[in-house]
Amino acid sequence: MMQNSNLAEWKSGWPVVLVGIAGAATSSIQTVALSLIIPSLSTELGWSRAAISVSFTITTLGALLLSPLVGALLDRFGTRRVAIAGVIAKASALAAVSLTTSQIWTWYLAWVFVALAAPFASLVVWTKAVAGRFAKQRGLALAITMTGLPIANIVFTFVAAQTMGAIGWRAVYPVLAASALCVVLPLAVFFLYDERDLLRRRARAVGETVQAALPRALGRGAEIGEALRNRRLWQIFIPGFLVSMSLGGLMVHLPSMVTDAGATPAEAATVFALAFGPFAFAGRVATGLLLDRLHAPFVAGAAFILPALAALIFYSANGDIAWLIAAGALAGCALGAELEGIAYLVSVYFGQKNYGFLYGIGFGFYSVGFGIGPVIAGHIYDSYGSYERYFVFIASALLIAVPFITLLGRYPDWGSGEERAA
Repeated sequence: MMQNSNLAEWKSGWPVVLVGIAGAATSSIQTVALSLIIPSLSTELGWSRAAISVSFTITTLGALLLSPLVGALLDRFGTRRVAIAGVIAKASALAAVSLTTSQIWTWYLAWVFVALAAPFASLVVWTKAVAGRFAKQRGLALAITMTGLPIANIVFTFVAAQTMGAIGWRAVYPVLAASALCVVLPLAVFFLYDERDLLRRRARAVGETVQAALPRALGRGAEIGEALRNRRLWQIFIPGFLVSMSLGGLMVHLPSMVTDAGATPAEAATVFALAFGPFAFAGRVATGLLLDRLHAPFVAGAAFILPALAALIFYSANGDIAWLIAAGALAGCALGAELEGIAYLVSVYFGQKNYGFLYGIGFGFYSVGFGIGPVIAGHIYDSYGSYERYFVFIASALLIAVPFITLLGRYPDWGSGEERAA
């Protein structure tokens, strides 16, 4: 019976997961190419690399401020409308980056438009659609959706590099924007029907008003005020923030950390490729499978503690390449698990009623943490000439904070997937 229920979820919900993979892949294209074009941009326009990198800060602030609003719109109007408009708006904003002039304020203005548009096509949108369509297999469905992120790192980095080599940096973002538009928009138009859309169809089929059907079917879950006062929400978000801060610093500075430990540049490139390629992919899938089978706080707590273990190994590796690969693998597995862990915990502890708004807050915290992590790591290195204090800092913070996730307790009863289908 359980197997039939699982198969039924996938039989009806796989198109939404397909859209989610494409959406997740294109949700990060604004940052995928930035590291590639910074040298050319600096040479052509004479700007410092630090000044150019402010664009990343702008998008991080956009995610923090707008993700809760996006989530509230998703809860009110459904995923389909927000996603289609968001993909078009984000593609237009990205294409406009190519219009930057020699005045740096035009670069910042272009990224303000990206920051305003990107949250409307972010992971908040795609996870909302998937989480609402799956109950028994929600963890695996979210994990497969998140595999779009490592796919993007491979595909769009290659596309950006080829475009820049053939045409120049100004063509990179228009090409990436067109790629996102051509892939995601048709999929969203034809296949993106979340739980709310299906309920509208059922209501019309039985002659019931949509206004009567939606509150009864989608009303399960915590109210916003109730959730914000609930300690469980902050037991999820605060460790999630610390994990994202740790992973942001580890990801951006990993090649330097490995070479500082005595490895060659080629070995550093190998560690980076393994960590944020196959290990990140494996971490997402493994976490999704475990979330559906075990108590989710234990799974998330174990995944969130991995960056602390990676930091401790980096601290004591002494240039041993095997240990450096092991540390990178742990960081990569954590990078594959953190966002789906937060999404899953919010959905099971606070229900679907205001999931979009609540996960939007969590995603905003995550984005800020991921943005300031590299700054903290860089500041510590500049001040002390090594990353050792950064390793101690993140290991201590995570070892203290993350265990609180395991104390979340039993899941509230928001109703089963079969009840919603009925």
